[in-house]
Amino acid sequence: MKILLPLILSLLTIQYTLAQNTFGSSGDAAINTVVPSGHYYYNALWMPNGNALMPENSASYSSINLTSNILRNSSNIWGFVNPNLPAWRVCIGSGSATDYFNVSRSASTTYLEKTLFKIDNSGKVGIGTDSPGATLDVSVESSTYTNVIKFGDITPGYLTSGASGIYFSNSSGNPVLVIQHAGNVGIGTSNPDPNSKLTVSGLIHATEILVDANVKIPDYVFDKGYELATLKDVKTYIDQNHHLPDIPSAAQVAKGGINLGEMNTKLLKKIEELTLYLIEKDKQIEALKTQQTEDSQSQQLQIDELKNQIKNISKAK
Repeated sequence: MKILLPLILSLLTIQYTLAQNTFGSSGDAAINTVVPSGHYYYNALWMPNGNALMPENSASYSSINLTSNILRNSSNIWGFVNPNLPAWRVCIGSGSATDYFNVSRSASTTYLEKTLFKIDNSGKVGIGTDSPGATLDVSVESSTYTNVIKFGDITPGYLTSGASGIYFSNSSGNPVLVIQHAGNVGIGTSNPDPNSKLTVSGLIHATEILVDANVKIPDYVFDKGYELATLKDVKTYIDQNHHLPDIPSAAQVAKGGINLGEMNTKLLKKIEELTLYLIEKDKQIEALKTQQTEDSQSQQLQIDELKNQIKNISKAK
């Protein structure tokens, strides 16, 4: 009796275990569950809640799949175990059509599988895309400033690309740098001037800036044939327009800004003209000094002559 009781308990335990775990002749197996009805002959290992380790055996689709809430119907099409829950699938394949590593998910209700992560047979990695086109290809259905790549610590930055260009955003999600697909760059603005290669909204601090001028340097001012306006004409122009000739007015600058290369060239022209004015004034001053010296010498001779005449008169008396 003492030997019979343990034997009976062992048989009952084995029977219960076999009731929960099945290894059918179809090649399918179930652990603590049963094979879903109509889903035999897949050589799958079924687990509770629709989880399974499921191979695909055709030459083109040779793979092993770790699935959650996923099954295949008689037409070999993926579907739900429970349509009220989302589904996940991890696929490691070697067939001509499945030579990749893939992680996919489907939302509930309608089975529409979306690739979340993929490594193809060339080593290209795709996030959010089934067909990575580069070593790392990150794709979203609709990009914002903060929903593509996030990097950094508790104050991260963001990188995204959209129809207009590539955007770098700060931790608040505000774009601080944009590189448009046309090549225009904006710093501190998300809308760079379409006519400029670089648009900066804010102060630029640099130790050196080199500008390749595309306008002629005004050394022609020093040509002998250059017609220099008289200072009288310049004064008349200033009285009428309240700014120098050939220099934009304050209103024009406020409306259209300043072209630095062009403005520096115009300022250089004014400096060269000013130099000519100074040279001319220096000539006039030197001429006046010479005239003044000659006049002083002449006057001194006259004074000396008068002194002699007065002296002679005094002796005659």
